[in-house]
Amino acid sequence: MPSRTELTISNSWNKVIYEEKDNGKSLPSKSKILKKTNIERLKSEIGGDDRRWLICSGRSAQIAVSKLCSQPQVFNDACRIVTIPHLSNQGLNSKSSGIVLAEADSKLKSHQKKRKRLEIVAAMMLQQMDLANLVPSGLVSSPPDANPGA
Repeated sequence: MPSRTELTISNSWNKVIYEEKDNGKSLPSKSKILKKTNIERLKSEIGGDDRRWLICSGRSAQIAVSKLCSQPQVFNDACRIVTIPHLSNQGLNSKSSGIVLAEADSKLKSHQKKRKRLEIVAAMMLQQMDLANLVPSGLVSSPPDANPGA
């Protein structure tokens, strides 16, 4: 398993957005994500020559990292970008997440379905990290899509 210094999971925006206080929005706007101060904040959080993976959870993270990738010398040559659905209930349950439960799972209780979806996301992540051998046999019924929501 990778060490914590080898991977980074960072938020695309450093402020919590409350849906009920922000006109029903729970995600930052693209302009906020791409704001120079936000990109600089993210760049400083990601730094490090020993970084091997950057985990992008959801579309907002993918937008921010795309902007970072357009800048020189942000990542070392060995760093790989790993994309997964956002881990919120909405992100895990959306059709664009790429998460498909087996038909047999349709009778499971809600918390059991969530666990299955998280297992699929973990397998997606490990597959993109070339660590698919760490996925326990039978964890997911079919190979997950390595690039959800792209």
